[in-house]
Amino acid sequence: MNNDNQVLEGLKLLLTVAAALNLLLYWGVVCVKLYRNGAKFPTGLLPWRYFHDLHGYRQVLAAEGKPVNLYYLIILLTWFTILLGAVVGLIVLQEASQRPPERRLR
Repeated sequence: MNNDNQVLEGLKLLLTVAAALNLLLYWGVVCVKLYRNGAKFPTGLLPWRYFHDLHGYRQVLAAEGKPVNLYYLIILLTWFTILLGAVVGLIVLQEASQRPPERRLR
């Protein structure tokens, strides 16, 4: 295993940990807070409602007069995960395009 593969494997591991942490914070903090304040069932289940749910979480925190530091931490982690996923995806595509085709044995 050469150095480039170790870096790519490390980035993949970092992406996995960041995505898992992001989902854990989303389902464990944001969705719980929204459900306690009257949100209905699809909250936390539909990926395209993610930013809408986060906005609702920020509104709930503001209405309760609590600091929104955790909201901003979740937003930063979300964008970090999205950008890291794009970078890792581009690196994987670049390596796949530069790898010579494998020969088949007959």
